[in-house]
Amino acid sequence: MALSVSPPLSELRQSVAIRLNMGQQVATSTAQHPVIDEYIRQAFNLLVRDANWVILETTVEVDLIDKQHEYDVPDQIDVGDIREITVQNKEKFEFLLHAGVEYYERNAYRIDRGNKENDGQLPLRYVVEDKLLKIYPAPDAAEYPKMFIRGRALPRAPYKDDDRAFIDGEAHIAQAVVSLKRHYNMTGADNDERILARHLGNIRAAQSDGEVTQIGPTRSSRFDGGMLDDRALFYPDFDPDVASLYRRGGY
Repeated sequence: MALSVSPPLSELRQSVAIRLNMGQQVATSTAQHPVIDEYIRQAFNLLVRDANWVILETTVEVDLIDKQHEYDVPDQIDVGDIREITVQNKEKFEFLLHAGVEYYERNAYRIDRGNKENDGQLPLRYVVEDKLLKIYPAPDAAEYPKMFIRGRALPRAPYKDDDRAFIDGEAHIAQAVVSLKRHYNMTGADNDERILARHLGNIRAAQSDGEVTQIGPTRSSRFDGGMLDDRALFYPDFDPDVASLYRRGGY
């Protein structure tokens, strides 16, 4: 079964309200928002350990800063489960960064020497230390303006309207509805709870089959200049050792 990605809090709130027959009321007035939002967060806290949400992946876009090699790992990505980092040039071609940096590589890239004449380049490697992502060499942001970090989406309780919880959306809505029906003394909570249990069972079955859901832009959607072969990207105007940079095989 296909996983339904949890929508932003604003959409989650409205979906919950519709199932409570409060859709119009919640759409035109904010009076019930604090109560519904609190139960949405309670639903998250109940569900976050109820299934293994590693089947959710996300890709986060980061703006590169000229000659800066340290960046914060985005909050929505599990720092211990980064699966791919690429840098995109101004022509929208992407370059894969490889994990791990040896001391002699840092010296070769002249980062540790603080050399003010060191020009920005195409980053080739990365390392994560204390939730800091360090890329080497430091980028030429005019030529390479974007970085994409793909990894496990880190579940988190939503507080702002555009926050996503990164758990299954249908499960999140159903759990909030069950709790709110009990809060408002509405009928039907028991039936909704049975539907939720069945849905969670389907999610666990999907996980056992190795299902993965991608959240955010995929490689093909980020490239609008033509078709790219994921097994070997073309690197224009750069040739330090092209054979070592090509990515072979699929995901």
